[in-house]
Amino acid sequence: MQPNKTKLALQVGALLIGSSCAFNAAADSFNLTVNTIADVTIAEVTALDFGANIKTDASGSCAMDADQPVGSTVFADGNLTATTYGTLTGANCVGASATPGVYSITGEAGLDVTITLTSEAQGAGDFTFSPTEGCAVIHDGAGTDGDLCTALVVGTPLTGVTIADGSDNGDSVSGATHFTVGGTIAVGATGLTSDTGYVATFNVNVIY
Repeated sequence: MQPNKTKLALQVGALLIGSSCAFNAAADSFNLTVNTIADVTIAEVTALDFGANIKTDASGSCAMDADQPVGSTVFADGNLTATTYGTLTGANCVGASATPGVYSITGEAGLDVTITLTSEAQGAGDFTFSPTEGCAVIHDGAGTDGDLCTALVVGTPLTGVTIADGSDNGDSVSGATHFTVGGTIAVGATGLTSDTGYVATFNVNVIY
């Protein structure tokens, strides 16, 4: 009878659809690989040192320039020189120049880091030191001396500081870059003690 044929066709169709879904079902597991990048580290290359160049006079100051190394010499450790690099100015300065601090950053070659100099440090109320001068080397990934030393501003993050890779100038160190720090010593109202060494600290934050 015609109704029975119609019913049978629908039943067969339902069986075929069910069989097709069972045939295409699959489950499996796959591996995932993760490679971490190198940690950022900071190391002192040259200690910041005003030397025996500070008068004991109360309420005076002495500033050290450290933000303008010559562009072609900012690549290698300890090779940072310029006409005013290390120059001392101020009423409490005795000598004409001193030694800016030079610091290296190591990390993943070719990646950018952000550097932030924090504000002032101080030594027992006798004086304050403010890191108001300095710059960070930004490698351009080229074989020429096109890298720049960009000024660091206290409290303002400097972004886009590129760590050198193998394509940078021949004097650069792959996986590293550098920054310099100078600043100003402000003597307190009671002055300093003669023939005495003083120590202060300052903080630098570096992140990817």
